[in-house]
Formats: sequence, C-alpha cells, structure tokens
Amino acid sequence: MEEVKIFKGMMAGSREHERQENYDIMAEHGYFRPTPKERKEIKKAFETINITIYGNGFDLISRTTKKYLDKGTLTKHIKNVTLYELKSTWRTNVTDKFKGFSFGITSNELKNNTQLGNHFKIIFLNGNTKKIHTQSFKSIGKFYANTCHFFTVGKKNKAADLENLIR
Repeated sequence: MEEVKIFKGMMAGSREHERQENYDIMAEHGYFRPTPKERKEIKKAFETINITIYGNGFDLISRTTKKYLDKGTLTKHIKNVTLYELKSTWRTNVTDKFKGFSFGITSNELKNNTQLGNHFKIIFLNGNTKKIHTQSFKSIGKFYANTCHFFTVGKKNKAADLENLIR
C-alpha cells in the first residue's frame, strides 16, 4: 500500500496530520493558530498591561484577535483578547459537552490561566463531529494535580538533576 503524504511531508493518519486537521477544523470555527512572530506580539502586548504570559502555553486565538494582529492594533485592544487552549479527541464516545473527558495541561497553560483568568479558555474539539465546546478553567470540574517529567532518550541529562527527581 502506498503511503499518502500531505501537509508538508506528513503521513495521513499520523499525529502531525491529526494536529493539522484539528487546526483546519478550528479555522472553520474562527480560531487560528498564531505564528511564532504573532505569539511574540501577543506576549509583548500583554506586557504593556503588566501581564506575563507564556507563548507556548496556548494554542489558538480568535478571528478578532487575528484582525488586531493583522492591523497592528493588538496593544490597543489587548484587554479584550482571550487566548485558547485546544483539547481534542477523535473518540466516538464523547458527549457534545465533553462530560467525563480527561485531559492534561502543562505548567505554562496553568500559568497563563492564572495570569489571564476569564481571558484564557479551553476549547474542546471532537474531530469526528467537528463540534466544539468552550469553557473556562473554573467551570471544568475536578482538578487532579500531578507532576510529569519528560526525558529524551539519548540526550545527556545532568546526573544531579536526575537524582533530585528520583528522590
């Protein structure tokens, strides 16, 4: 069977392909993945009102925020900007409101939520139905704190760092 490559060398059915498909679906709903340059502009704009955000702690911006960026008026409208974290699934047994759906969040996403409050939301996407559901962190439900450490096989880690994590 021949491999089908799409989206700049991605293979159909791969995680990268699924991620790109999610972003395409979100664009249909009016949410866009900012470029690295746009992320820097967003970070700078929030700094003008003494809010520090983490550029890799969100996934999407709204169509309105994209217009502010394109027109160079983001700083003027920064108090009206909301950032979004995308959580998606292609499972078939998920309700429209994602009740019972479990997901992980990074420390940067948590920090952005702390800094932005109601201006930081989660968008849940069901890739099968293309339906979305938006919620604030406060309204989600139970939160289970957990610590996760990532290691890269073959990459040198400081022995002292590893010993501190194991203790």
